[in-house]
Amino acid sequence: MPRFRDLSIRTKLMTGFMLTSLVALLITMAALGVYDRNTFREEALRDARVLGGVIGENAATSIAFNDPQTARSTLAALRSQPHILSGYLYDHEGHLFASYTARPTRPPAKMPGDGWTISESDLLVAAPVSFNGTRVGTVVIHSDLTEVSERRQRYIEIAALVVVGASLIALLLAAAYQRVISRPIKELLAIEKRVSREKDYSLHATKVANDEIGQLIDGFNEMLSEIRARDAEIFERHKQEMALARSIQTSVLPRHFDLPGFDIGAVMLPAEEVGGDFYEFRPTSDGGAWVGVGDVTGHGVTAGLIMMMAQSMFTMLCAQNGQSSPARFVSLLNRAMFYNLKSRLDQDKFMTMVVARRI
Repeated sequence: MPRFRDLSIRTKLMTGFMLTSLVALLITMAALGVYDRNTFREEALRDARVLGGVIGENAATSIAFNDPQTARSTLAALRSQPHILSGYLYDHEGHLFASYTARPTRPPAKMPGDGWTISESDLLVAAPVSFNGTRVGTVVIHSDLTEVSERRQRYIEIAALVVVGASLIALLLAAAYQRVISRPIKELLAIEKRVSREKDYSLHATKVANDEIGQLIDGFNEMLSEIRARDAEIFERHKQEMALARSIQTSVLPRHFDLPGFDIGAVMLPAEEVGGDFYEFRPTSDGGAWVGVGDVTGHGVTAGLIMMMAQSMFTMLCAQNGQSSPARFVSLLNRAMFYNLKSRLDQDKFMTMVVARRI
């Protein structure tokens, strides 16, 4: 699996959008869940304390006048509260005076102290019972908090549905938004590949916005313009240099062929600006002439350079070995050419040549 940084921009953008949305959503839902849980527990504690106060006020007379029957009737009112598990009344000595239980359960081993204790599953509230300003006992309310777990379960189910729905919406929005960023980059990449493949520097990328991508496209187009201008300048310079090289090459070829009894004419038309075609005519002092015709392998500057080298050696051999046989003449020319090509130019090119001598 490729690393994240090697993924396409489209995949990175969509992944970034999705992760950002989901993380923000999960943090929000987690915060709401914690807030709901704490709020519900506080409400349950407040309700239990209020309920304990009401029971204490109604049962104060029963405790003061030692009327357990009436006290039990007062506690029986807790039956209307389904989340109340039990309620207890203690006298001022801490003895159990009356009780109510929604299901069979044991009362606390000893009377709880004033205050409240809370856990994940239940809540216990103990409050004083007063009569005419004198404490006559204690009321204890035991409440069930299983609704917290039920609310949490429902919240998780709702949260799962919300996450799935939000993920689909975030995916659609990410797919739409990423095109705004990735499409200009993909088009720029396509133009770059065309320029690289076709060497057409007149192409331009289309700018659609003035953001950083738009600035990148401006820079790319400006670079293409500079390359096109530089390329045209280099081409023109090369053209001038090639024209000069062709002029130099053709200038060393013979223009007149004066040999009694013969009509001689020649012209060189290279395949490129500079070629390796060769011909030479050198009259001798005894009324004869040396004639050479040859061709260097390949085209271009290297072939033209080898041709000029052959022309120079041909001229020198005509002057120094004008009475040699054509075979000897070609052998000497070949030896000199081979040495120069291998030791000086490091070339493996060869040249065909026909040498004739008019005696």
